[in-house]
Amino acid sequence: KNMQLNKFNETKKNILENNYAQAFKIIFNVKNYTRNEIEFNDTTNKTFDNYYKFKDYAFIKSIVKNSRVMSVGLDPMIAVMNDIRVIDGYHQIYPLRYKIEFRKIIATKKKIKQINLIPLINIIFLMLIFFMLAGTITTIDPHKVSVPDSIIKNDPITPFLTIIIKKDGEVFIDSKNRKKRLQKRNYLEILRSRKPNEVSLKIDSQTPSEYFLKILKILENENIKKVVVETNYVQQK
Repeated sequence: KNMQLNKFNETKKNILENNYAQAFKIIFNVKNYTRNEIEFNDTTNKTFDNYYKFKDYAFIKSIVKNSRVMSVGLDPMIAVMNDIRVIDGYHQIYPLRYKIEFRKIIATKKKIKQINLIPLINIIFLMLIFFMLAGTITTIDPHKVSVPDSIIKNDPITPFLTIIIKKDGEVFIDSKNRKKRLQKRNYLEILRSRKPNEVSLKIDSQTPSEYFLKILKILENENIKKVVVETNYVQQK
């Protein structure tokens, strides 16, 4: 649209005389445009007729007849919609008659059997629910303390604070409140600040007895009235 008027008329004349090579030379020559640039972007009024330009392409169809064309800077499917044979295009958009004819060709092909995965997914979910209900959730002990075995079950209601004694005598303190990392602080400092009436004692089965007696004495001096020793329940045979 920014082509010089005389070059435009010359191009039109070459097309009418079937001199397409000369017409293309004029179109692709930058010097033939007023802004020294070739602009192929076609603006429309956003209507169906203005986009597919049926009248203009009817004129082009009368020239090219059954020859194949290539669209440069234009949507090649505009030519297809105007019943012009093309050598390029976005062929996910095509006339309905082509779909009907192509369907006749592929209709005789054997259909590929698809595996229905819905029953398998249902079984997986059922198994997942079963294991969640029937299984036992265990927590990982970061201190790796193996408590001694016992034929007496532990009280399910344990004190808020737990004193942990490893087999090398190292002492930690833990809390049911997982937001606070109490085990890094001195356990005596925590006991004196909290002043609990009872604590839970988690001691490794390989811990020497003198460490156990020492911690019991400390708890007695801190006025701890109840000490719950955690054990691993073993059912009698």
